[in-house]
Amino acid sequence: MTPAGAGYASRRMTSEPAVDPVVRELRALISRADREILEAANRRLELVLRLHRHKATQGYPMVDPAREEALLAALVEQNAGPLSDDGVRELFRKLVEISKREAAAAVSAAPPSA
Repeated sequence: MTPAGAGYASRRMTSEPAVDPVVRELRALISRADREILEAANRRLELVLRLHRHKATQGYPMVDPAREEALLAALVEQNAGPLSDDGVRELFRKLVEISKREAAAAVSAAPPSA
């Protein structure tokens, strides 16, 4: 099986990007990757929600800056690219920020447990 994107130079190009088969194929692959990212972000948020609920019942602080920095360092270490290390930090800082905001809103909106 030929990897996506292989042999593009030999394919006939058109002057309309919307009908160019290479553009269409790559856009379809990007859309699939975007859906996978969305699904992963939602799975992550479900786990963060569980963590926040548990922390709330135990009286633990919701934010752990040392844990967040350790997470970023580990992800940078595991990054094989092409995303730069700065890109990894920016992406995951934003993901953590959104996760905390969403989890805090969900936990505060939840009815108190009996």
